[in-house]
This record gives sequence, structure tokens and C-alpha cells, in this order.
Amino acid sequence: MSGKKSLLPFSPLYEPLVFERYCDRYLADQSVMFSRFRGAAGSAYAVLADDIEEESRAMRSADLYYARTDMVSLAVAAMLDGDVPDVPAPSDSGFLLLEDGVRPLGVDGPDTVTAYGLVWWHVNGGLQVSLMPDVLLSQLGVRIPSPRHRSQVDVRRDATAFRKRDVHGMYQEDALLRAMFALWAEPHVVESSAPRVSPLDRVAKRVSEQAKRVRIVDVRERVDDAPERDPSGRKYKPYDHRFIVSGHWREQPYGPNRSERRRKWIAPYVKGPADRPLVLKDTVRVWRS
Repeated sequence: MSGKKSLLPFSPLYEPLVFERYCDRYLADQSVMFSRFRGAAGSAYAVLADDIEEESRAMRSADLYYARTDMVSLAVAAMLDGDVPDVPAPSDSGFLLLEDGVRPLGVDGPDTVTAYGLVWWHVNGGLQVSLMPDVLLSQLGVRIPSPRHRSQVDVRRDATAFRKRDVHGMYQEDALLRAMFALWAEPHVVESSAPRVSPLDRVAKRVSEQAKRVRIVDVRERVDDAPERDPSGRKYKPYDHRFIVSGHWREQPYGPNRSERRRKWIAPYVKGPADRPLVLKDTVRVWRS
């Protein structure tokens, strides 16, 4: 790419254009690179060629998503706490950008890479997941966001550091994505909306029209300004921050006179006033820089 003007902003508005470049440049180049190995029995490159072909087909009907930082932090908390239910993906294939990026657990060093997206699709009923590290976005001509308070995790240049079975027996990206799916299925926890375009954005009509394809997922605001009370009726001061209430299983009463019980998963959620900062507990801070 030449010049800053050719760089795409990393935002929900421009996600469809980022998606186009991912398909038309990255996947197309990978397909050409490995096509000569297709059909070669026992070749690892042949397997890669088949995977790329499957992903390219799936991306033709992919839905676009953009996860805000609080949403990513909530998913990280759910992922680390475990016991996340197996919830179907919201679409057969999807292209998800992560607002401030993530970096894998247990990896550190000067030569680290941040993953800014996850791509999923299904093959023979199984979920396939691919990472989008910042080096790939740079190759596609996408402006990398400046570090803020990202929920980050290190991915080496080849993006293999993320693929470790150290999160409840799953690869980290798989575990994070499955936590996302479980939270998205909880309407009282997560809200979904389309990008808003204002005159100040000064975007082309084509961009604003394509942006309607994107669903922004974020933590639903909770009205929580009233003082807390304990069982004795004593009042506590309002919270001066937001925090994550961990996901957990509960024996839910039901049936005649609520005499029977069944297991129900209570999704993690953010508690506290909407205008206060989100403070993460220690087990989640390892994801932040």
C-alpha cells in the first residue's frame, strides 16, 4: 500500500471493506500459493490448501461482527471461569473484529503480535477458527488501532502461539469464540446494533450502505445506581466502578410449587453504573497491557 490515504480505518464502518480485502487478497493469495499441493496425498500443504478452499467458500455468506472492548473482556472472563455452555454460532460463518485486540495467555516478549479478529466457519459439522493478527491487517492495508486499554494476548509472527490447549482443553481462540457465542445468546447481557453514521464521519455512501451488514456486539447497559442493601436492610454506597459477575451454573426451581430443579447457566454480566470504568479482577488482567 502507498501512503496513509490508502489505509482503511479499523472501525465498524469500514469492516466490510476490510472483509473484502481479507477475501480478495489474503485468501486468494493463500489459495494460489498452496494450490499446486492440492491432491498430494499425505502433504501438510495439501491439507492447508483444502482448508483455505473451504474457508473461501464459507466466507461468501459470512456475517460481519464487531466486538467492543467490554464485550471482549466479558468473554475473556467467561472463558477463564469455564463451564461455558456449548451454544451454536449465530451464523454458519462469520468475520469478527475485536476493537482493541487480544494476545494469548502465557506468551510474552519484545516480538509479540496482537490478534484483531477471529474468523469461523463449519466443515462437516465442526467449527473451524482462524486468527487475524495485526501483521495480516498491515498487509491488507488496514490502520492498526493505537493501544488504549486493550484485552490483549501475544501471538507470534506465525500466529501459532495462540494455538495451545491451555483453556479447559481447548485452543484459546476456540475457547474465546465459544464464550462469545454463549454470551451473545443472553439478551439481558449483550446487545447488538448496527453502526451509526453521522455527518461528521464524512464517509462515502457506498461505505455507509455496506456498514449496515455489520452487527456491533457490546455489553448491555445496566441501570445500577441505587445503593446496595444486605439482607438486614442496611444500605451501601453506590459502586464507583463496574465489575464482572462471573458466569455460573444454578439449580433453577421449576414445576409444581417450584419443587423440582434443573441446571441453568447464568451468564457473566457487568455490574455497576454505566458511566463508571470497568475494573477487572486479577485472573482477567493477564489479558490486558
